[in-house]
Amino acid sequence: MSEGGNAVDNSGWFAYVRYKSGRKTAFVPILSIKQKKPGHKRKVLINPKTLTDFNSQEWYSVKTAEDSKDGQPHSWYANIGKLGGTMYL
Repeated sequence: MSEGGNAVDNSGWFAYVRYKSGRKTAFVPILSIKQKKPGHKRKVLINPKTLTDFNSQEWYSVKTAEDSKDGQPHSWYANIGKLGGTMYL
């Protein structure tokens, strides 16, 4: 069944994440978060339908330039703690 009119605009949502290395936390746009899906060779962007549509035990790939030594974005593994429509969860 097609979702059609039921599509959720989550393009402005943010995630509060905890990185695997160093236990650092950050707010990141969900458009920078990917996950490995069965049947896909590459990681795909997450597409939550609700603010609870994620697995807090899963390691997601987050692309960010924060704390990057060369100033370029790199991918890091992180757990999602919360999702929100703003950075102020």
